[in-house]
Amino acid sequence: MRRVSSAALKCTRHVSAYEKQSTAESAQTVQKWLQMLAASSAGFEAYHTGDQALDDDPYRKRGRPYLEVGLLGELTFGDVSVFVNAGVRMRFGGR
Repeated sequence: MRRVSSAALKCTRHVSAYEKQSTAESAQTVQKWLQMLAASSAGFEAYHTGDQALDDDPYRKRGRPYLEVGLLGELTFGDVSVFVNAGVRMRFGGR
């Protein structure tokens, strides 16, 4: 049986200057995203509306209950803030 020295088992890998630069740029990009997320905020909203009498609808006397759910957020880029709001209305009952 042949013996292999521990020096022969060591594996060294040369890291090129491009890989170092690419890794540094990736780290900077992640840091910028984290700073942007730290300066931003997010929220959740939900509203429920039950049966309501309808005065001006000739086809129905009462409205159906519904739930309105929404997400909202603010992203800040330096001195500029961008607001985002998205919502969905879900109806209940088969009337």
